[in-house]
Amino acid sequence: MSKRGSITSSVETDVDKMKRKALEIGLEIFDVPQNGSCMFAALAHQLGRTGEADLVRAEITTFMRNQPSMVMHTNYITIILPDV
Repeated sequence: MSKRGSITSSVETDVDKMKRKALEIGLEIFDVPQNGSCMFAALAHQLGRTGEADLVRAEITTFMRNQPSMVMHTNYITIILPDV
């Protein structure tokens, strides 16, 4: 029997903990396809555009191509989330 198979059902897994914590603050965890566009599928879902991962990917890459100074900014996250 594998080590994972020997864990009893009473033990809360990391995934269970994440789901519980998410629900406590009004969020849910959703599975996205693991097809090389999972980040874009997750972004599309969060933007209320489920099923539009390819379009979101195209929009983001177009933005990045058209705004190279912003993309190459060493502290890019502060442009997106200035209060962080």
